[in-house]
Amino acid sequence: KVAWPVCTACAASLTDRSAGPDGPKPEVYVAIRANGCVDHLLGVSVDLQGRSFLQNEIAFLQGLASLISARRDALAAEAVRLEVQSREWNLRQQATTAELQALRAQVNPHFLFNALNTIADLVIVDPRKAERAIEMLAETFRYVLMNHHRHMVSVAEELDFIRQYLAIEQVRFGARLTVQIEADPTVRVHSIPALILQPLVENAIKHGLAPKVGPGLLKIEVCEANGCLCLSVEDNGDGPLGPRRPIKSTGTGLRNTSDRLTTLTREDSRITMEP
Repeated sequence: KVAWPVCTACAASLTDRSAGPDGPKPEVYVAIRANGCVDHLLGVSVDLQGRSFLQNEIAFLQGLASLISARRDALAAEAVRLEVQSREWNLRQQATTAELQALRAQVNPHFLFNALNTIADLVIVDPRKAERAIEMLAETFRYVLMNHHRHMVSVAEELDFIRQYLAIEQVRFGARLTVQIEADPTVRVHSIPALILQPLVENAIKHGLAPKVGPGLLKIEVCEANGCLCLSVEDNGDGPLGPRRPIKSTGTGLRNTSDRLTTLTREDSRITMEP
């Protein structure tokens, strides 16, 4: 049994060869294909008292060649897929790790500063609340430290972190801050970038609700719409003016968030802001 590698153009010419390198001239040739093109011919000869191949034997050989072709195509496609997947994963992992580290380095000091100021005030007027706030702060940073290597978390995990984060802010704002979080059970299992909501929530509080006189409302919603997972953070502060627009450079946190989305999903996501 002999197999010669050939191109499609010269596949037919192999039948004119007098013999293969290891045996007599084949009696039957079956084509082995790659991506739909013949790249090998399998030549088979019989030396059993000079008898010819039976029709069912030829059909068997043709079926065998088809199976080999299909298997080769499948293995080649899988190898390419795994190579591309591995390369993309490594690039995304490196980029996301860098983005997360940058985000934490930029956002955490602001949050920590505000939280510690709140705790310092509470130590004098309400030591029990101060103790609780310290515990919540520890839990919040424990989450950040334990998940610094993860670039994706479930919606449920992200919302749990946001609740912990907002609990400390609520100690600071008291009755001035009302929080509503809405997420259908069906979306809670979806994966999203870790800490993707925190910069949005911080901006809503810092620029929307903190300057507002009187009570403020912060609403966080996660839902599915038109085949996309939509995460929204709304507040009833003054907010930005002007029409809906993509966020390009409104601040470090939001710009960093936008860059992370681009790194993770390329053109399949966006962050926008509207009044």
